[in-house]
Amino acid sequence: MTNGAVLSILLLYPRFTSPLSKNRGLFRATGHLLFSSVIVTLTAIIGVSPIIAYYFGTFSLISLFANLPIVLFSNLLMYDLVPMLLLNLVSSTAASFFAASSVFFADLTLKSAFFFGALPFASVNIKPDCIQIWIYYFLLLTLLFFSYGKAWGKFAVSLLFGVNILLWYSIITYSPPEAPAMLSVNLGKNLAAIISSGRETVLIDAGRVQNDPKRIARQLNEYGLTAPKAVIQFYTPDSLIAKVPATYHMLRDSTRLTLSSIVAVRPDEKVLKLWSRNHTLLMVSGTSRLKEEERYKADIVFLWVYRFADKQQQQIASWLNYAHPKRCILIPGSFLSRSHLVAMQHFTAQHPELEIRGKTSQIVVK
Repeated sequence: MTNGAVLSILLLYPRFTSPLSKNRGLFRATGHLLFSSVIVTLTAIIGVSPIIAYYFGTFSLISLFANLPIVLFSNLLMYDLVPMLLLNLVSSTAASFFAASSVFFADLTLKSAFFFGALPFASVNIKPDCIQIWIYYFLLLTLLFFSYGKAWGKFAVSLLFGVNILLWYSIITYSPPEAPAMLSVNLGKNLAAIISSGRETVLIDAGRVQNDPKRIARQLNEYGLTAPKAVIQFYTPDSLIAKVPATYHMLRDSTRLTLSSIVAVRPDEKVLKLWSRNHTLLMVSGTSRLKEEERYKADIVFLWVYRFADKQQQQIASWLNYAHPKRCILIPGSFLSRSHLVAMQHFTAQHPELEIRGKTSQIVVK
């Protein structure tokens, strides 16, 4: 993406700007500098946005405007860090001034990112395929060729023809996404799970911070799932679960939830089991809660692990021999030591049904 952005700037930037004359005033020079900054960002966006959409499934409509304050504040932050590090070798008092300034600009950078991220249409879900990517870049090169030759009639015809190809290809090849039966949603250190029977959807947990419900809503929309009919508490506090718009709320003290196509029960504290038409899901917090009972069998298992010494390994191995889940996702606790995490990785490699939860990947079950 870096190479694509640089190449795009080199090819497209000259088509939007012209060199500034030597007889320039301060006002004109300042305006040219700001305009050039906008054009550099615009040309980079034109060059890499399809690649970003292809790999991440999103496209930002306001990144052009968001980058201006964010890049400015982050650059000022970097300018403060260098003298802070140098002065800290001589005087911590003098360095503290630049440290406070760095914190100030870091705060402005984050606030700017959150502000633009909260705007409507800040991110649009779109995932082009390889053919659409090739059409886009072929069209871009064609337009660039005609613009250098100043053949504006051919430029306009090519633009209209290319846009029509993209639109018709998208319409012809479009197929509604197949909704998964089960889906995990990464919320930083937290995790939410969605189970669907096709007619009904149940959400387990809703995160802890303000943007978590929005992320869950985006995942529901992206995978073509209906709004949750019920929300179940596992880690999220009851006060936040109750705020999620749904017909039913299974709070911490509730032991059973029955819908027409999904049933959920709590066999024990921090243990949750759900049945849908095609799958069963078990969520357990801590290996000590695993039991060799029918209620602790499931196709898919989410198991939170806080220690991974010999005792925990024996508990998991014994339970695996009894339950035989198709997939068991181990979720390392926040304070799991490095040595225990390495032991978990070795243990997982020996059991094909086990996997360690990745913070950048989702669990999707059809």
